[in-house]
Formats: sequence, structure tokens, C-alpha cells
Amino acid sequence: KKKKDEFKKITLELNSALSENSSIAAQAENARTKTLSRKEELMKLQAKSNTLRESVAAGVAVQKILEMKDTKRGIYGLISTLGNVKSEFALALEVAAGGRIRSIVVEDDKVASECIKYLKDNKLGIATFIPMNKIKSVSIKPELRNLKSEGIRGLAIDLVSYDHKFEKVFSYVFENTIVV
Repeated sequence: KKKKDEFKKITLELNSALSENSSIAAQAENARTKTLSRKEELMKLQAKSNTLRESVAAGVAVQKILEMKDTKRGIYGLISTLGNVKSEFALALEVAAGGRIRSIVVEDDKVASECIKYLKDNKLGIATFIPMNKIKSVSIKPELRNLKSEGIRGLAIDLVSYDHKFEKVFSYVFENTIVV
């Protein structure tokens, strides 16, 4: 009888310990999920921070060129302002575009050279230009266009809406990039 009572007591303790273990495991999983979410949020904020830091560094030169847009024919604007993107894809496309997102699209290499001369003469810094007459369109690989799988959102270039005249520019920026 004593052994039976002891067995019942140990069984109750075991069940209590198992219940507590399940509760702790659930809490640990919840904490893991929150940690991953916070890490993802941190990565997004770091990407934005890096973009802001870069834009401040190159901002003066770019800003001065963009101010000339109304008076100087052939300056279209930054890649980042020439296309529209759904907010859910903004970060992915920003990362995919890389440094090219801060490039200034101009009509031709003559306009780019005039802008570079202006920046140099006034010691305003540097800017990157994409002359539309020199840019080559990148052909999309057919096997990528037909790629269908869970998690694939599509080709980066298909997730951006833009004026048709800038097609070669966006093709150059995103090439064959797939967003997943």
C-alpha cells in the first residue's frame, strides 16, 4: 500500500512536471517566434538606415542635379522616383536594385557629362548617371519568366510599374532578379 501511494504521488509529480514542461516549451517557442520577428524588423530598419546614410552622403550632389530638372532638359530623376511599387515589395526591390536605386536617369550621355561637369566645377560631390542612349536592355531568361513555385513572388521588373520609356533602365537595374 505504501508503494502504491508513493507510485501515485510520483505519477502526480510526473504529470505536473510534464505539464510544466509543455508550458515552458510553448513559452520558448513563442519567444523564438518573437525573436525572429524582431530580427527581421531590425534588418529592415538597418537597410533603411544604410539607405538614409548613403543618401545623406550623396544627397547634396543628387539634390543639386534634381533641382536642375526643371531648367535643364533631359534630366528625368532618380530610379527610386521613376517607378511605383507595392509596399510589400518595397524593401525587397530596394535591396535588389542596390546602389543603382540612387542613380539619376538622363536622356543621353551628353546630358550626363554636362551634369558631371556642373558637379565638378561647383565641388558638389558625386552622383551616378544612367544615360538612356547608352543603356542596354537585359533580356529576361524565358525559364525565369515561367518559374512557378510556392514563395516566388515574381521577377523584380514585373513588380514595378513605370513609364514604358524607362523599360531599358529598369531592365538594367533589376536584370533577371527574382523576388521570393
